[in-house]
Amino acid sequence: GEGDGIAWLDRLQPGAAWAQALTLAGNAPLAAIGMLELLDTHASMNRDFDAVALGATPPLEVAARWAKLEPRFVLDWLARSVQQAIFGASGVRRPTAGRIPSQSVLQRMDRRKLFCYLDTINRLRGQAAGSFNVQLTFEGLLIDWAEGLENCSREPPVGVVSLPATR
Repeated sequence: GEGDGIAWLDRLQPGAAWAQALTLAGNAPLAAIGMLELLDTHASMNRDFDAVALGATPPLEVAARWAKLEPRFVLDWLARSVQQAIFGASGVRRPTAGRIPSQSVLQRMDRRKLFCYLDTINRLRGQAAGSFNVQLTFEGLLIDWAEGLENCSREPPVGVVSLPATR
């Protein structure tokens, strides 16, 4: 169980924030080892995401910071965060999947638009690396978030080259 995983990880590095790393890693102990190094990044991305939604930080500023990270990591993080927002907007608590955005953010988001936003993010996750302009894509995603997903459509953000679907 989770307790066994934390006990095993704590033998590797006693006193580390293993519970949080294990949660972010989907309760996979080996993945939690890599996730431990990213806890600060996750925390700052959480703050950025809320600040953009609340109008406290410009989306372009956050996009510039996030564009320095691995695009797959950012898109995976965004997908998990939006899934949590959907759970939060539905009143569902999923403690294993990460942090739910603040209530003040959730109150601004329509649940159907959150699904639309998640769909856009998931389509980007399916794109080949290098098939889109990372900076412009993150700007588009964060501007949509800042605007409360008012204009969420199933079209990719500006800067994304649509590739034919491969199934």
